[in-house]
Amino acid sequence: MMPNLEVLGTLVRDLYQGLSQLFYLMLPVAILFSVIFGFLRSGDPNYPDIVKRAFVAALLIVSFPEVSNFILDVCDGIASKIDDMSGLEAFMKIAQEKSLGYAAAKKVLLLKFDGFFMAILSFASFALLYIAKYLTVVLYYFYWGLLSIAAPLLILCYMFPSTANITMNLYKGLIEVASWKIIWASAPFRRCVEAFS
Repeated sequence: MMPNLEVLGTLVRDLYQGLSQLFYLMLPVAILFSVIFGFLRSGDPNYPDIVKRAFVAALLIVSFPEVSNFILDVCDGIASKIDDMSGLEAFMKIAQEKSLGYAAAKKVLLLKFDGFFMAILSFASFALLYIAKYLTVVLYYFYWGLLSIAAPLLILCYMFPSTANITMNLYKGLIEVASWKIIWASAPFRRCVEAFS
């Protein structure tokens, strides 16, 4: 099973599958290096720890699609319980109406410098808001795709005790990226929308 990468396209899905296959090719090499490093460090490699780490890494790669989909489902569920994300659309609609209202009163704007300045500021803020909205969505999908593609290699880092934190940070990163929707649906964002309306 794949993480929810169909949305991101076939390239992302193919890269994930290719790196998953590379994980299974690199696992014996990582076990061998772990034995060698353990022997060089202490003179006696810790075989039970190496086997345990290999088993846990294999479980992590097999369960990654389900775990990543679970993280997405939980964060989407929490965000939808807080707000159905219509606040962002309402905010965009309000900003567009305000900027169009200034465009309708061109003659008045030329006579009043204050109104002209406010109209320019309104147009610029709407353009910035419009770009920022799509930029945040693009960054959301980019980070999720990047973490999902690199997951097999980051899980392979669990084989070595000194790099095991990389695997833990992979799951932390997935939770952080998935929780962006919760932040977008949170009360401060809704208050900002209500203030502009």
